Parts: sequence; structure tokens; C-alpha cells
Amino acid sequence: MRAIGSSCVPKICEVHHLGGPWDVYEERVEGRGLQPSEFIQIGEDAEQLIAKLGMRKMAEKGYHFHLRPGTKKGDGTTLTRFREFHGVGFRDTPDFTLSESKGHRKVLMVGEIKLVRNSADKDLYGEDWSQELPEGYLVQCQFHCFIYQVDVCVVFVSFGFWGPPKIYLVKADDAKIAAMVERSAAWWKAHVEKRVPPSIDATDACSVYLKHLALHDEALRECTQEEFARAVAMGQRRQLMKQLEKEDKADANFFREQIGGHRGIRLGDRSNITCSKNKHGTRTLRLSLKELL
Repeated sequence: MRAIGSSCVPKICEVHHLGGPWDVYEERVEGRGLQPSEFIQIGEDAEQLIAKLGMRKMAEKGYHFHLRPGTKKGDGTTLTRFREFHGVGFRDTPDFTLSESKGHRKVLMVGEIKLVRNSADKDLYGEDWSQELPEGYLVQCQFHCFIYQVDVCVVFVSFGFWGPPKIYLVKADDAKIAAMVERSAAWWKAHVEKRVPPSIDATDACSVYLKHLALHDEALRECTQEEFARAVAMGQRRQLMKQLEKEDKADANFFREQIGGHRGIRLGDRSNITCSKNKHGTRTLRLSLKELL
């Protein structure tokens, strides 16, 4: 891990929406990187399915390629490439590559797979077949192109598996990435090699927070007396409903135990409480109080 990866470059250059230079320093120097989680495991397991759906969608558009996954290949090899720039090692592993066919080894395009969990992040993504991605992902994809010397990086983005993934075609920008590689190498030498933590300036973060706070306040207006009274009544009513629901569940469990192996309990001439199995085999409690209410 003593190299700068494709996801590190946008963080070091402070264009990633999910991290910055300090995250890279913590991971590479202090060993406190992204910890394994259930969602990360789901994302890794889902990559194969997202890739399959993405390739099917490309085929429907008339694009036919052979996909090679980036890691965990049967022959033990990976698509990882190492390069040295400005005296610093860089590592790149795209999620997949595309070639003309299984028999052709020449890489025509590289690829990334993203599973978006937060629905609010959808606004960061543009239309299908565009390259409107969050800047951090855009730089990551252009870094793939830079290392592999190809013109396009294909990105499959799944928004919680609600339909086929969106497809984005990111064009290479070698001049932009070369500048970021130079900046990343200088940062690496100054901080990782010398074990000097990057400085943190909270000014920008505070400014953004105060701006959002002001917008939040501007979006609220003062209430009328009627609105205040009805809001309080609604809150009290909801508290009462929660309490009644809790008591109802307790009584239901009580009667299930009391009924036991019987069909139910007679409460009056036309009133009873029953608990019998339905066609699915589950026991449903029914209460009938025809002459008692």
C-alpha cells in the first residue's frame, strides 16, 4: 500500500466529495483507513451483477465488448498497474477493462462500478451516457485513462438496484491528471514520507455550515396561534397513539396465551375473541364486541 491509488488522487487534490488529504494520511501513515462494513461487502458482491446489467444495456445500444474484471480473476492475476512519477509510486486498478473480444488483450476502455446508497446523492449525477459525475469520481476515472493510455472510462452507476445502472462515458484529460499527479507526488513527499500530518483549515467548513444554517432559517416562518395549538395537539395525540399501540400489543399477547389450544373465548351472546390459524398457518387475533360496545 506504499503507493498512491486512483481514489487517493482526488482526495489529495481536494476535489472528492467523500474525503480529503487527511483521510489519505490516516490510511497510509496511521493505518486507520476505511473499515470493513456490511455496505462495503454488499457493494463488492454486487459488482458482478451491476457489470452484467451494464454490459447488457451497452449491447442494447450496439456496443459489444469483452469485460475483464479488475480483481479476483480465476488465474490469480489482476489489472493493477504500477507507475512512478516524480519519484513517487502510483498504483491503479480499474474495476474492469473492455477489449474487442476474449481473444484480444488490447484494452480499449477502462471501467468503474459504483453503488450509490444515499438517495440524496442522485443530484450529483447527470444524464445517461454523459460524463456528469461527482468531481472525485471523474478524476478517478480520468486517472485510469491516464495510466492505461485509453480515451474513455465507462462507469456503471447503480442507485440501489432500482432498474438497470446508469452509464457514463468519461473522456480522458491527460493534461489535467498530469497536473494532479504532480501535486499528489509533492504532497506525498511532504506528508507521507516525512510523516507530517496535513494542516486543517476549518474556515471554509465553518463558512459552508453558516451558509446552510442561514438558508435553513430563511426557509422557516413564524407560526400562527392556530398552527401552534394544532401542532401541540397533534404531537400529544401521536404520543397517546404510541402508548395505546403498546398497550394493545400487550393485551393481544395476553389473550393469545389465554386462548391456548382453544379457538377463542366467548365474551357474550354475540361477542367473542378468537385466535385461529389462517390458510398461511399464522394465528390471527380477532375481537368482536357486537352487543358490548
